[in-house]
Amino acid sequence: ANESDEQVERRLRILTKIIERKPPRPDELQEIMKVPEIRKAIAMQQKNQRQEATALLSQFKQELERRHKEIVAEKDPRLRAAQPSRPADPRMDRKPTDPRAPEEKPADPRGRQ
Repeated sequence: ANESDEQVERRLRILTKIIERKPPRPDELQEIMKVPEIRKAIAMQQKNQRQEATALLSQFKQELERRHKEIVAEKDPRLRAAQPSRPADPRMDRKPTDPRAPEEKPADPRGRQ
Protein backbone atom coordinates (compact mmCIF):
# COMPACT_ATOMS: atom_id res chain seq x y z
CA ALA A 1 0.00 0.00 0.00
CA ASN A 2 1.35 3.38 -0.97
CA GLU A 3 -0.14 5.81 1.53
CA SER A 4 0.55 9.49 1.67
CA ASP A 5 2.58 10.97 4.50
CA GLU A 6 -0.55 12.55 6.00
CA GLN A 7 -2.39 9.23 5.88
CA VAL A 8 0.46 7.33 7.56
CA GLU A 9 0.86 10.03 10.21
CA ARG A 10 -2.88 10.16 10.89
CA ARG A 11 -3.25 6.37 11.13
CA LEU A 12 -0.27 6.25 13.46
CA ARG A 13 -1.86 8.90 15.69
CA ILE A 14 -5.23 7.08 15.75
CA LEU A 15 -3.61 3.71 16.39
CA THR A 16 -1.55 5.19 19.23
CA LYS A 17 -4.78 6.44 20.84
CA ILE A 18 -6.34 2.99 20.53
CA ILE A 19 -3.29 1.23 21.98
CA GLU A 20 -3.18 3.72 24.87
CA ARG A 21 -6.89 2.94 25.43
CA LYS A 22 -7.96 6.51 24.63
CA PRO A 23 -11.16 6.65 22.58
CA PRO A 24 -10.66 7.93 19.02
CA ARG A 25 -13.07 10.53 17.62
CA PRO A 26 -15.88 9.16 15.41
CA ASP A 27 -14.18 10.38 12.21
CA GLU A 28 -10.89 8.81 13.31
CA LEU A 29 -12.62 5.53 14.13
CA GLN A 30 -14.34 5.55 10.75
CA GLU A 31 -11.02 6.10 8.96
CA ILE A 32 -9.04 3.51 10.91
CA MET A 33 -11.78 0.91 10.33
CA LYS A 34 -10.91 1.02 6.61
CA VAL A 35 -7.51 -0.52 7.39
CA PRO A 36 -7.54 -4.33 6.92
CA GLU A 37 -5.11 -4.93 9.82
CA ILE A 38 -7.41 -3.04 12.19
CA ARG A 39 -10.51 -4.95 11.06
CA LYS A 40 -8.62 -8.22 11.50
CA ALA A 41 -7.51 -7.23 15.02
CA ILE A 42 -11.09 -6.30 15.98
CA ALA A 43 -12.37 -9.64 14.68
CA MET A 44 -9.71 -11.38 16.80
CA GLN A 45 -10.76 -9.31 19.82
CA GLN A 46 -14.39 -10.39 19.34
CA LYS A 47 -13.25 -14.04 19.27
CA ASN A 48 -11.49 -13.49 22.62
CA GLN A 49 -8.03 -13.57 21.00
CA ARG A 50 -6.94 -10.46 22.87
CA GLN A 51 -3.20 -11.17 22.95
CA GLU A 52 -3.10 -11.94 19.22
CA ALA A 53 -5.12 -8.80 18.47
CA THR A 54 -2.80 -6.66 20.61
CA ALA A 55 0.26 -8.20 18.96
CA LEU A 56 -1.18 -7.49 15.50
CA LEU A 57 -1.93 -3.88 16.42
CA SER A 58 1.53 -3.22 17.83
CA GLN A 59 3.14 -4.89 14.81
CA PHE A 60 1.05 -2.67 12.50
CA LYS A 61 1.99 0.38 14.59
CA GLN A 62 5.71 -0.44 14.21
CA GLU A 63 5.22 -0.77 10.45
CA LEU A 64 3.50 2.64 10.34
CA GLU A 65 6.31 4.18 12.42
CA ARG A 66 8.93 2.73 10.07
CA ARG A 67 7.10 4.04 6.98
CA HIS A 68 6.63 7.43 8.62
CA LYS A 69 10.38 7.66 9.35
CA GLU A 70 11.19 6.76 5.75
CA ILE A 71 8.81 9.41 4.40
CA VAL A 72 10.22 12.07 6.75
CA ALA A 73 13.78 11.07 5.82
CA GLU A 74 13.00 11.40 2.11
CA LYS A 75 11.78 14.95 2.74
CA ASP A 76 14.71 15.93 4.97
CA PRO A 77 18.11 14.51 3.96
CA ARG A 78 19.62 15.47 7.32
CA LEU A 79 17.41 12.82 8.97
CA ARG A 80 18.58 10.02 6.67
CA ALA A 81 21.70 9.44 8.76
CA ALA A 82 19.61 8.99 11.90
CA GLN A 83 17.52 6.30 10.25
CA PRO A 84 18.52 2.85 11.53
CA SER A 85 16.31 0.85 9.15
CA ARG A 86 18.89 0.91 6.34
CA PRO A 87 22.34 -0.48 7.06
CA ALA A 88 24.86 2.29 6.56
CA ASP A 89 27.77 1.63 4.25
CA PRO A 90 30.86 2.29 6.39
CA ARG A 91 32.84 3.40 3.31
CA MET A 92 30.37 6.26 2.76
CA ASP A 93 30.84 7.61 6.26
CA ARG A 94 34.61 7.85 6.81
CA LYS A 95 35.26 10.03 9.81
CA PRO A 96 38.85 10.40 11.07
CA THR A 97 37.89 9.12 14.52
CA ASP A 98 40.75 6.65 14.90
CA PRO A 99 44.13 8.24 14.13
CA ARG A 100 45.69 4.75 14.06
CA ALA A 101 43.61 3.74 11.05
CA PRO A 102 46.15 3.12 8.22
CA GLU A 103 44.40 5.14 5.50
CA GLU A 104 43.85 8.11 7.82
CA LYS A 105 47.47 8.28 9.05
CA PRO A 106 49.73 10.74 7.23
CA ALA A 107 53.02 9.26 6.06
CA ASP A 108 55.68 9.58 8.72
CA PRO A 109 58.66 11.41 7.14
CA ARG A 110 61.08 9.82 9.67
CA GLY A 111 60.15 6.34 8.46
CA ARG A 112 61.53 7.05 4.97
CA GLN A 113 65.15 7.73 6.02
